[in-house]
Amino acid sequence: MADAPDYRDILTFDSNAVKESGKSISSSTYWKLFAIENYYRVVIHTILRGQHGEDWWSFVVSERWAERVQSLKESYISTAGHSPLGEHIIYHTTLWQLNEIVRIAADQFDPRIDDLDDLITKVEEILPPRNLVAHMNHIDREQKMKITFLYRFFKKLIKDLQEKHNLSLEIPM
Repeated sequence: MADAPDYRDILTFDSNAVKESGKSISSSTYWKLFAIENYYRVVIHTILRGQHGEDWWSFVVSERWAERVQSLKESYISTAGHSPLGEHIIYHTTLWQLNEIVRIAADQFDPRIDDLDDLITKVEEILPPRNLVAHMNHIDREQKMKITFLYRFFKKLIKDLQEKHNLSLEIPM
């Protein structure tokens, strides 16, 4: 299915064009970013929990960083109308922060994730388009391809962790 044109490129307002534009962004890219971020959370949690137990967060991130994320979590929860993100603190981190966790604890991921530096770089490459899509903006074909590539990378990584490393992936609770 071809992407709908960006409604902002149409000279005359058309409410249907706005709707189709939003549906196009959602169906072509947003769901992949959702999956990437949550696959990353599950992989990080599973590996670090195996190394440090339930309290892995306090072993990996600085006290200042942990306080900042906890403050964001509390602010989010206390704001009326926000749906729960998840109980575990990792659900209150951004994609950039997830990548920083992996960078900080690289030695704990390296034996299980082939070419960890490549993963970190690939995630960094999708940070700008991720923010565009999160705010429901269109992105170009090259950015969509990077997101699709990273989505496929994570699917393969999950399969490898489960099959080659016999790792039972755990949902952060």
